[in-house]
Amino acid sequence: MKVYLTVIVFFFSILIQAQQHRSEPGKNGIVPAKGNLLKGSTSSGVFDNKKTMTAEELSKLGIELPGTRFTILGNIKGLKDSTQVFITNMTDGEIFAQDWAVKGMFKLRGQLEHEGLYAISFAGYKDRPTLFMGNDSIYVSGTADHMETLTIKGSEIEDDFEIYRHAFDAESAKLSELLQKINAESKGIKRDSLIGVYKKIVLVNADLFLKQKPASPVSCFVLFTIAGLLDSLSELGERFDKLLPAAKKGMYAELINRKLNEDKINVVGTYAQDFTQNDLKGNPLSLHSLRGQYVLICFWASWCKPCRIETPKLVSLYQQYKSNKFTILGVSLDMERDSWVKAVADDKMEWPQVSDLKFWNNEVASLYKIESIPQNIFVDTDGKIIGKNLTPDELQTKLALLCK
Repeated sequence: MKVYLTVIVFFFSILIQAQQHRSEPGKNGIVPAKGNLLKGSTSSGVFDNKKTMTAEELSKLGIELPGTRFTILGNIKGLKDSTQVFITNMTDGEIFAQDWAVKGMFKLRGQLEHEGLYAISFAGYKDRPTLFMGNDSIYVSGTADHMETLTIKGSEIEDDFEIYRHAFDAESAKLSELLQKINAESKGIKRDSLIGVYKKIVLVNADLFLKQKPASPVSCFVLFTIAGLLDSLSELGERFDKLLPAAKKGMYAELINRKLNEDKINVVGTYAQDFTQNDLKGNPLSLHSLRGQYVLICFWASWCKPCRIETPKLVSLYQQYKSNKFTILGVSLDMERDSWVKAVADDKMEWPQVSDLKFWNNEVASLYKIESIPQNIFVDTDGKIIGKNLTPDELQTKLALLCK
């Protein structure tokens, strides 16, 4: 199992840090706030024409239905007049609501498609609070010289988020120290032991929160952040199944569902999906044409350093077992043909190669839901998947048994 510990730590760090990227409001499917009244219309006109009103029509009259739009009212003592205040999505840094402070007060209004992690930024101020919110009414208060300790009230899911953040903060120093030790160690028993300790701390805290808050949307966020530390998708599915329906809404629930559903593709024991792509000579080559051989489908690219590092071991295995019905089919995620051809020649890869030179949009990679490289899928003589993401050592063990 590949554990990207650095990514996990940095992902957690966004709970308390803001991203620097900023862009225009009103993107990403988030509807920006509009004025309270529609020009030229009156409340009596609306009521005269309809017996029922939409949430948008009510909003134009200054009437908000619970859960349809968010409002953030702020009162920050010492905040300079005309300070720009804006709220950003912590996932991609998009700005989608903004205002300018007057006597320390501001108002941010808009509509969210889903609950998530957001940050309130103040132009000219380094610190900015993060909050987990949906279409809630929220009140923010404090002083401009202590932006890091602003009080945020009004959102139940924000309260849930604070519970988890405080639990994680209590362990952050220990986790950072462990990460430094892990990165300093080469592969071996000691490093594996340190990774085990790291995983245990994170998972114990996460599982405790999931048990305490099975109905909170924050639980899906927590589960999404720890997914990379779990040993299998079945562990992810088991935790997800224990959450209540109220928690399984929004972006993070969708991402988890997508992950669980996509992994049903390429399951060991199922037949590999057939594909055809052009080889180095421009001729079409299909996976089916290699039926009758053991085939290691390798997803790689000339620009992928980890891919190139493991190539010599694959070359050795290919030379050793190519006469025993074993071959490798390289699927390159390159964009430039010259780079692809040169890498094949330089690394002495004699096995078949295909590519459509579409980078991450490679159609075979999309078919197999490949989101990182190197990855591989091992197929038997009947076209059935018998292994996934095998290391060269694991592949050698399998080949020794299969090619006696």
